[in-house]
Amino acid sequence: MRAATLLRVAADWQDRPFSYGVADCCQFARHLVREMTGHDYGAEWQYSSEKEAQTIIETHGGLEPLISSYLGPAVAPSALRVGDLCLVTAPNFEMMGARSGSGAYVPSSGG
Repeated sequence: MRAATLLRVAADWQDRPFSYGVADCCQFARHLVREMTGHDYGAEWQYSSEKEAQTIIETHGGLEPLISSYLGPAVAPSALRVGDLCLVTAPNFEMMGARSGSGAYVPSSGG
């Protein structure tokens, strides 16, 4: 069920134009969790720009502490199952995604 839900949500989001607060990595994670659990953990995440999103993230000390405050402490990548949220890091940024086999689904401004 987790894999099927992830594939359904990823397919639904695949062609969405990137937009902060509407179709970004955190909103993808929020939507996926809501589809899997029925609970909306990010209802108060109201932002419409990169600057507003960054302010929320910085207020919590970073993206990992923000997510951990809702979903509990991070686990080792080897413990993740398909559909689990994951933090994807790159040289100058972090993004929320969902584990998919050997990779992750991660909406970004680059597609």
